[in-house]
Amino acid sequence: QGVAGYLKYQANDWFAFSPRVEYYDDANGFSTGVSQKLKDVTLTGEFKHKDGVVFRLEYRGDFSDKAFFIKDTSGLVKNQNALTFGFIYAFSSKS
Repeated sequence: QGVAGYLKYQANDWFAFSPRVEYYDDANGFSTGVSQKLKDVTLTGEFKHKDGVVFRLEYRGDFSDKAFFIKDTSGLVKNQNALTFGFIYAFSSKS
């Protein structure tokens, strides 16, 4: 069972902000192999250039009630964080 919420706020022609939250209860471990409750939060900033280039900066935090995520070689932990930078170019029409 799970639920998710997604929003997108388009501040102007060149900037948008998208927060997302998700919750998933894998009670029997069917999907993940571990009986656990997972939550995640993602925050995305999107910058559009008039020439069809899009830059995205994104933070994501994943959280579980069980040690599930791999941390280096030290074993498993209950949460993980990621910061990504994306670059997208549209080869099609810019209109």
